[in-house]
Amino acid sequence: MRTNGRRSIWKIIAAAVLSAAALAGVTPGAGAAQTVPPNDRARGLVWDGLVPGSAANRCQGGYEIRGRANEVLGCTHGPDPAPANVDVRVPVATDKLAQMTATLPAPAPGPGTNGNGIACSGDGTSGFRVEAIYATAGGTDRYASIAPMIQTSYAPYMEWQYRSSAAESGGEVHLPFVTAADGTSCAVVVRHEVLSSTADDNFSNTMNELRARGYTRADRRYMVWMDANVLCGIGQIYSDSQPGQGNANNGYYTAFGRVDAGCWGYGESHELMHNLGGVQPGAPHATAGFHCWDENDEMCYDDDGSGPVVMQYVCGSRDSRWFDCNHDDYFLAGTPAAGTYLSTHWNTFDSRFLIRGATGQPTNAAPTVNAGPDRSAQLGAEASLDGTVSDDGLPAGAPVTSTWAKAAGPGTVTFASTSSVDTTAGFSMAGTYTLSLTAGDTQLSASDTMTVTVTDPNAPVTNTFSGSFSNRVRSITHTFDSGAGSMTVTIKGPNNKTVTSSLYAPSGALIATTSGMGTRTVTVSGPAAGTYRLVVGGSSGSYTATVSHMP
Repeated sequence: MRTNGRRSIWKIIAAAVLSAAALAGVTPGAGAAQTVPPNDRARGLVWDGLVPGSAANRCQGGYEIRGRANEVLGCTHGPDPAPANVDVRVPVATDKLAQMTATLPAPAPGPGTNGNGIACSGDGTSGFRVEAIYATAGGTDRYASIAPMIQTSYAPYMEWQYRSSAAESGGEVHLPFVTAADGTSCAVVVRHEVLSSTADDNFSNTMNELRARGYTRADRRYMVWMDANVLCGIGQIYSDSQPGQGNANNGYYTAFGRVDAGCWGYGESHELMHNLGGVQPGAPHATAGFHCWDENDEMCYDDDGSGPVVMQYVCGSRDSRWFDCNHDDYFLAGTPAAGTYLSTHWNTFDSRFLIRGATGQPTNAAPTVNAGPDRSAQLGAEASLDGTVSDDGLPAGAPVTSTWAKAAGPGTVTFASTSSVDTTAGFSMAGTYTLSLTAGDTQLSASDTMTVTVTDPNAPVTNTFSGSFSNRVRSITHTFDSGAGSMTVTIKGPNNKTVTSSLYAPSGALIATTSGMGTRTVTVSGPAAGTYRLVVGGSSGSYTATVSHMP
């Protein structure tokens, strides 16, 4: 989050939030995720609930957000620091907040917007949208005062930042907030959530409680105005720089951004841009912590403290509240030139969570499809399929259809319903099947696949062993587990050397033996379930032992 040269408005409340502790030392922001830095609570750098990220969860270079059961809730760049001279631990009175909002820039209203410049799009609910949440952790509840500020100042300021940044590169973009469904006011809907007393302790707790209350939609970017004094701002982001609509940050995961009271009107657009996928560490001017070093830029700051990143004023006279200095790292409102970084990497301007072009005319995007987790099943039983499909509501009034089909596998697949997102499937034979879920909105379609591994509980299970004898090694012992109803032991040895084999039951009793040259087979009926011991002996030469047992 921008921490230098940001806005003089913060001087208004300097007396209320100034802290010498906030000026002492330099605590790194979300640098390379080798270790989790210590907390610096005055600056809002609270790392509780975060662990170094892994590629398996698309969190490499960042941090995993761990839930109360240590489950992975998502990825983040880490907490962003408050502006200089701001101690986030100091409460900000409502009248001070009102003074701040009075000076925030706002977009001019126009065709397709309400009086605050908020874009009117569709029915205000359908499709990919930013959803506003006011949350308090069981303390003072200022919803009645803060919700109107969100509607008339904070959200319009976010719109102004995105709209102004797009205009700089010759384009037009708007934020599709969830708005009132009255068809006229387009007022931003502000959800009201009173959470537990520990919900504001860290980002993980906030996400846990909001997810438990149903805020789990992948076609939402949840912006949380937390009435707390713990963090400045923090948002989710996934490590994925691939271009196009398949980018992981483009509506395939639920994503939250949180800004606490001391940073309202300062950090919202920054955290939302992280939610949209900016800035990926591989960008030309990126830091390792999902920020940038070419000032002036809303997403740029020195997030590694003492280096190796060195901040440079490449766009020194530019408004620091706008996105992407020179529009070459993460946001270009248009088509990137061939050979540039954004021509082959993720450009957040392409996000489903932005309206491109004239207000109220969002571009149709293909449905988002997730075929669900891989499954396993036994032959004769059905596998449960748990898919997810979401759409942007375009074209208006067009139905969204879903279809399950077999993409690969050894046998036939019978679906309880090929058109239901959640259904069951049966299989004609054992093996691995790939199933596809396809969704379409009459213009565009998208697909995803999952696999079902089908096993036959009545199929024989085979164990194969091998070994060789010498003067020193005269016998070799193998152990294996079986629940067999019958068992066949085949010994293949040299044609000119005698090989013996003895099979011992789990009780230790000898139940079968054979001796001779070449290949010999012995069958045992009705052995008990448990661990068996096969002893193979000989003077020299090699052998192979195959044990087949029927369940």
